[in-house]
Amino acid sequence: MPVPFRELDVTRILNICAPLRSTIKGVGIHSSRFLSEEARSAKQACRRAERRFRRTGFTSHKANYKKARKTARLLIDESRVSQIRKDIAEADGDPKRLWRTTKQLLHPNMPTSMNDSECATMASNFCSFFPAR
Repeated sequence: MPVPFRELDVTRILNICAPLRSTIKGVGIHSSRFLSEEARSAKQACRRAERRFRRTGFTSHKANYKKARKTARLLIDESRVSQIRKDIAEADGDPKRLWRTTKQLLHPNMPTSMNDSECATMASNFCSFFPAR
């Protein structure tokens, strides 16, 4: 007759085999590799206008910020679309490269690791899936 595992035993074994590790993950970092120089300068002008509006709160600065934001958004979208079209056109005739390009566009940053809370949740789910008898 097999000896039943207690939750503490499973947790202890998991801590030995796969200990929890703390990591710091940068959030909010956007890739600007698709942006043209014109889009980058428009983005900088938008941020400058936003800081000016937030600092002063003037209505005229708000209008300038909205205009700069709209211009930057249009230029950023246009720049990304042209880069994507260029990448797909370069991959034309090579199915392997086309699939790789498509995968990068659809799934740019697939998570390769989990944070501490996800690991803890997985460990507790594992323990509850194999309850002590």
